[in-house]
Amino acid sequence: MEVLSPSSQKRDRLKKRAVYEKHGVPEYWIVDPESRTLEQFRLDERGKYELIQLYENDEQVVSSKLPCVSFTVSRLFEDVLQ
Repeated sequence: MEVLSPSSQKRDRLKKRAVYEKHGVPEYWIVDPESRTLEQFRLDERGKYELIQLYENDEQVVSSKLPCVSFTVSRLFEDVLQ
């Protein structure tokens, strides 16, 4: 999981993504605090990341790769709003 900041956005979206693909990390999440979203990417059969889901608001984040993980995007940002 990468949490974007203005200074890390390019590195997280491009450089780290390429490194994770190269090493076969099966799933990659990008959390964007500004838009309050979570992007879920999964390696496809070619070994490239494909956007599986864009979560926002009260949508439930789930993962077949991490079956014990389940939370809403709003819960993820709950402490940020306080």
